Amino acid sequence: MIESYECNSDAIILENIARNRFKSPYRMDVVPIQLLKVIISQLAKFHGLSFVLKHEKRDYFENKIETIKSPLHFDKNAWKDTNSEVVLIDYQFMFYASPIIDILYFIYTGTDGQLREAHMNELKDLYHTELTKFLQYFALNVNDIYPREVYEKDFQDSLDFGLMAALYVSPVIFTEEDVYPDFGKDDWSFKINKRHKERITQIVEEYLECGILN
Repeated sequence: MIESYECNSDAIILENIARNRFKSPYRMDVVPIQLLKVIISQLAKFHGLSFVLKHEKRDYFENKIETIKSPLHFDKNAWKDTNSEVVLIDYQFMFYASPIIDILYFIYTGTDGQLREAHMNELKDLYHTELTKFLQYFALNVNDIYPREVYEKDFQDSLDFGLMAALYVSPVIFTEEDVYPDFGKDDWSFKINKRHKERITQIVEEYLECGILN
């Protein structure tokens, strides 16, 4: 567990786990399946906290959580290693929505077609299993909170977000280190790594195969 030194309305100050030999994978690499399973498990617990708040502190949830709107608005008809001692974690993209959005965002920006073909169902099962176990700590039954059949339907109904997220975010992920875009200008210049085309092609082919694209 990462230690929290301070938490208030202005900031959350967390332990620098890089000092304890923690290393982040290179952003262009496929996330290793062992790490992927850990992240999906932790994501289920993180989302589980929202379900607990909704059940235990309804007023707070409705006033402080449900009101957080998404800063991203995808138009479906028209497809934009630090060495510092202090690292800012930007929460501007935190908003109230289906938990499937986080799962798909992470999977489709951090994996390739081979990994998804081999492990997508396993990861989907793992998430709901971990969510079930986490809710049990608070005497909550997942069938009352987020039943498996609802989860499966949400997953299927939200699949288009995976493609949109990949198209939106992947140019940044695969930008070469020596050419970063100037986000303060309207004209962004990218030098894209050759792995970008392969990764996006795999995703488009998946979506054609499942019928979301035609």
